[in-house]
Amino acid sequence: MVAELLVPETLVRDILQKVPGAPRAFERHRVDYCCHGDLALSEASARVEADVTAVLAALAEEAARPDAEPAWGDSFDHMPLAEVIAHLRDEVHPRARHDVATLRALCPAEGPLADAVRHLCDELDPHLAFEERHLFPYVLAMEDTGRVPPALFDAVHEPCRMLLREHEASDHALDGIRALTGGYRAPDGADAATAKLYAALGDYDRALVRHMHIEGNALFPRARKLEEKLRASAVRPRGPWGR
Repeated sequence: MVAELLVPETLVRDILQKVPGAPRAFERHRVDYCCHGDLALSEASARVEADVTAVLAALAEEAARPDAEPAWGDSFDHMPLAEVIAHLRDEVHPRARHDVATLRALCPAEGPLADAVRHLCDELDPHLAFEERHLFPYVLAMEDTGRVPPALFDAVHEPCRMLLREHEASDHALDGIRALTGGYRAPDGADAATAKLYAALGDYDRALVRHMHIEGNALFPRARKLEEKLRASAVRPRGPWGR
């Protein structure tokens, strides 16, 4: 099964969902897997000037490791959208806010790392607030009523595109923080506060990437498809008996 997926044409999302250790392999070659899962591996690799053959080799290597992270699975593609949103709103978003508060408390007062961490944290609250106030209620209303509700936007792809751009910005910010911290490895002789900060940053990185995956690779595309289906059924010509 894994070998069949390890070809350049496979979508990044499918590899992430079905191949153990895929995140680590993607990170080794800086391939984006949380924001553009709908790209073929060849295109995603080309975007970061990675050799797709080397990426495939890394995927095979990581999948074969006894301690490989389990494949992420596709459960969010099949559960009701209300359950996906409940998971994000009630579990993922509160954890993100808690993690950001922790990072703010641990962050040093000044310096390149402090600036990078504060910038990453500052972007979170308005992003989550927009989703909770506008996107989530819109998607819930579509699924609950079978109709497209009124909204501040013309179509759901508009806020989804904006939110994906913000995901990309967060992913780039994480790249910078990973570089500044050497992959979250505290320097030899680092004090306890620095070690705690680096550990917290590593935890937040993993949680945020998973958070962006659920939205970018599951919620957003499913919301677009549902809206398209509802709009198409609303304009379908009726027969002479109103059916």
